[in-house]
Amino acid sequence: MPLRRRDLVALSASAVSCLALAAGCSGVSASIADDPGEDGTNGATGGQTGGASTATSTSTPPAPGVDAGGTGDAGGDATTGTPSDGGASGTDSGNGKTTDAAPPSCTALSATTAPQTLDTSCFTSSFADDFSAYDISSGTTDDGKYPNERWFNGTDECCMNPSNGWPGVMYPTPSQTTGKAVNPYSLLPGGGLQISATQQNNEWFSGVMTSVDGNENGFAQTYGYFEMTTQLPAGTGTWPSFWMLSLPRSAPGGEIDIFEQYGCNPPLDPAVEKIFHFTLHDWKGGTTPLAYTASNTPDLTAAYHRYGMLWNRTYMALYLDGQLLTSTPTPSIMIDVKYFLLADLGIGGGWDTTQTPTPSNMLIKSINAYTVPGF
Repeated sequence: MPLRRRDLVALSASAVSCLALAAGCSGVSASIADDPGEDGTNGATGGQTGGASTATSTSTPPAPGVDAGGTGDAGGDATTGTPSDGGASGTDSGNGKTTDAAPPSCTALSATTAPQTLDTSCFTSSFADDFSAYDISSGTTDDGKYPNERWFNGTDECCMNPSNGWPGVMYPTPSQTTGKAVNPYSLLPGGGLQISATQQNNEWFSGVMTSVDGNENGFAQTYGYFEMTTQLPAGTGTWPSFWMLSLPRSAPGGEIDIFEQYGCNPPLDPAVEKIFHFTLHDWKGGTTPLAYTASNTPDLTAAYHRYGMLWNRTYMALYLDGQLLTSTPTPSIMIDVKYFLLADLGIGGGWDTTQTPTPSNMLIKSINAYTVPGF
């Protein structure tokens, strides 16, 4: 497959230091307290985030093997309890839709101004996955191995750029050495998903999963609220992200990076563990309508946090643990167009990977999408 915007082979670690990245975030920061209770064809190469936004801002487990059903360890989970998805509970229809009844009467959100805080109890769940059961296909379509497969692999190639030239592959691409695929996904005890990036025989292995299959069947949505609850891996060289791409995939479109985080060199600069990026790409027009850096946040590797994006025809807004960080006018490439979900743990992204821990683990407690009254 063609490389996506995340294949930043042209960006070297020497070009942008982690210290410079952290320093460059001043002025576009959002102070958020720790949340102890909550825990493409679309693009081209390029698209490194990290520049300051012009938008207004507000204040180690065992590595999984080939067996997809393996159980991981929650590792550094510093939180307790189950995060509330806020939406009405209902029966999943198997394609990311639910049969939920409408929530109780709620005051409609402003169509022009993003709220400072969100109450998802006023939203209707359209997709909810707490990974209480394994639901990830090993290929681009439902392979029939597990009931209700909702995530697919091999539909997007991205995000593996080890700095030392070693191969980096996303599941289910096989190892160049053994010819076998290395499954990075495993369930966490009590619910949740672990994505592990591992280095074996001078090769890196990880995964990027999509909510639509190779035929563009699955979950995609226009407008609403989209959220992942996750604890990010600690250590240099990791590149976790939660993002969206437009349909159809046969034509250049848009990309919404709800968050991506670069573990570029925490031992030298611990501030990078408190930085993540929210970026909007218009691959059709060749522009980046927004590149926002959130800094002065809690340590994102020490506990679970909720990363969310509220989207309508007028604005797109970023939330961390339910608190508004920034909002921006909706670009034309993101008006009346369906987008699907992606989640991955990449390696590199221009940063040094010679000291990247193996395994490095991204822990996902839940992924949710909602429709919003008035949107």
